Amino acid sequence: MAFLDDLNPQQREAATYTGGPLLVLAGAGSGKTRCLTYRYAYLVRHVGLDPRRILAITFTNKAAREMRERIERLLGAASPRAASARTGFTGPGSLWISTFHSTCARLLRLHGGRVGLDPRFAIYDEADQLSLMKRLVSQQGWDETRWPPSGFLAAISRAKDELIGPEEYQARVGDFRQERTGRIYALYQQALRDCNAVDFDDLIFRTVVLLRDNGDILADLRDRFRHVLVDEYQDTNHAQYVFANLLASEHRNLCVVGDDDQSIYRWRGADIRNVLEFEEDYPDARIIRLEQNYRSTKTILKAANGIIAHNQKRKPKELWTRNPDGDPVVYYLASDGQKEAEFVTGEVLGGRRRHDLPLRSFAVLYRTHAQSRAFEDSFLRHGVPYQIIGGVRFYERKEIKDVLAYLRVVLNPADEVSLERALGVPKRNVGPKTLARLRELGQAESGPAGLLAAIRAAARGEVNSSGFGPKLLSELGRFVALIDDLAARLETMSVTEMVREVAERSGMLDALRREGTPETSSRMENIRELATVAADFARRSEDASLQAFLETAALLADIDVMRDEDDGVILMTAHNAKGLEFPYVFVVGLEQGLFPHSRSLDEPDGVEEERRLCYVAMTRAMRRLYLTHARERTLYGYSMPAEPSMFFVEIPENTLFVASPTASAVVASRHAGKDRDHGELATVRDPAPAAAGPTRPRESLGPAARASRLSPGDRVTHPEWGTGMVVGIQRVGGRGGQPGEVQLRVAFDEQGIKVIAATEVRRKH
Repeated sequence: MAFLDDLNPQQREAATYTGGPLLVLAGAGSGKTRCLTYRYAYLVRHVGLDPRRILAITFTNKAAREMRERIERLLGAASPRAASARTGFTGPGSLWISTFHSTCARLLRLHGGRVGLDPRFAIYDEADQLSLMKRLVSQQGWDETRWPPSGFLAAISRAKDELIGPEEYQARVGDFRQERTGRIYALYQQALRDCNAVDFDDLIFRTVVLLRDNGDILADLRDRFRHVLVDEYQDTNHAQYVFANLLASEHRNLCVVGDDDQSIYRWRGADIRNVLEFEEDYPDARIIRLEQNYRSTKTILKAANGIIAHNQKRKPKELWTRNPDGDPVVYYLASDGQKEAEFVTGEVLGGRRRHDLPLRSFAVLYRTHAQSRAFEDSFLRHGVPYQIIGGVRFYERKEIKDVLAYLRVVLNPADEVSLERALGVPKRNVGPKTLARLRELGQAESGPAGLLAAIRAAARGEVNSSGFGPKLLSELGRFVALIDDLAARLETMSVTEMVREVAERSGMLDALRREGTPETSSRMENIRELATVAADFARRSEDASLQAFLETAALLADIDVMRDEDDGVILMTAHNAKGLEFPYVFVVGLEQGLFPHSRSLDEPDGVEEERRLCYVAMTRAMRRLYLTHARERTLYGYSMPAEPSMFFVEIPENTLFVASPTASAVVASRHAGKDRDHGELATVRDPAPAAAGPTRPRESLGPAARASRLSPGDRVTHPEWGTGMVVGIQRVGGRGGQPGEVQLRVAFDEQGIKVIAATEVRRKH
């Protein structure tokens, strides 16, 4: 087994253990992808397992692609591709190395008829879901400001993550809001069925329902998948946990790889208990720890270990490395967000010049997308190219979604959300009244594609189309002719050709040409790029069908479309950085209320998750790590004083190099405060004034403000508007020497910014 010589003893044990359930606790940079890849190769080469009998589930499409490529290199003639060629079993179902969502989408294509799905079902993204929910809320006559569609969708998503369907949800309701949510949940699911569509959560939810309700399919899959490998197990939600365990429960060859210290998706349903309680699920499980880090320097690891050690809910481990000590972690305190960005830009340019590195070697990681603007502005001023990962995805751009809407209708005529979008591009004067009239006609049409059938019948004069002018009927006729023509050539026409025909024949490109603005020129380029993307997809994929292309477009994550050949500084959130590594990393905006985020400060579990996120961000760094924050931050349009993050006090002081004089005082004070307050943070005020001007002392706001004990960044609750964060304080109405009333600007979690009297809220503890 010479090919295993590249592994360290713990990796080798994880790759070769076949005695039952296995939990691999893989620390950051410990080679877990290599471990999983070699395990797959070992099962094929030495256990003699057919690669089609291994189900490998990864966190991203990028990880799945890398795993396939590594396996191909390791196995050569014994590779999954070669095995498929020998057996004649080819196509998209031959290899099972993909994400949870892609795996479940594939199973629903094969067996979805058992749960009422046609194989050509559409996968709705967030914009599609919101469009559908808005229509349903409007049909109920509910006020969107009081009953926001996004709130209903969030509640439904949480329910599906917990495998709670509409009927069970309605049986559990405890108040009026839940009652309405249960009602709209049922209507939403029915609307999805009518459109032959699923949302992201449905992919897993409905697959679990399929397996639970159809013993023959479950038995067949259990027999097929003799080994189940799951990566990033700490980020699985309840539905994903149930899915993996359903498939593995018979042979019990379940290998999960994860790191509880990197569980950062609780906000979207991830349950860290899946890792922490694995031994309760499988008492005979083998536990293997991968603690040798191959990525970072000793100093970076010491700093990161110092932070994560403060979490209580974790399995004990400490990363170590044979890498050199390296440079100290650079700590920089800026006067404001602009100066912070200027410092980062200077370090990027200096580092590039000194070490002759490509710009993509530098990554700026922040807590929220809104923080990117200052860095973008600074990079633009200095002519530094950059890439934003996690902004508006290519497939979410308006013009791309417009083209895809046509293609989705061609594939799935029942998809009314896509049909409505396609009807509106280019403008055809199909407003709400026309749509309502067409829907009335559609209800009289038989079959699942009632709306499209009604449009076709109206265009042909086969139904009473009074109220529709000749111009509109002509437009509808051309629209239907294009859809019908493409549908007739679905099996013989490439996706690239379809993209080009939709763009030209629909009138979309003509409309953009007529506008003639720089923005429309960019949109035209994006549409042409979509044709290129489709051609690349056809070259890379076993299945180059329209269905496969649309599924790939729907399931791609932000990180899947990051292009290595583009040279530019990487800007991304800490969440999006998971699984990546960069020689130089800047973790910016490390301030109380920002990182850790203000919402997390209300609960211990929230703070622990923020600490894990900080740990993830820090362990992306290979050679040098920067930690920065500002004394004053502009948030929601208001400037406010900012306090250093609580995480600074947890970093061993001997790992830090202080790059600004004022930062030195903060480090010393916070570490002194730690000793004095037994780990609780003391309030620290930087004695040096901000470059932007002195900050008004809190006391100058008068007795009411002091009595309220509120300051920017504090979390408060309001009896009507719920929980929010104070983003500004002002005094109004003072006369005759009286200070007047103190007013707060509060950014409420669900109601936006409100200006209210300080007496209307109370501090949240």
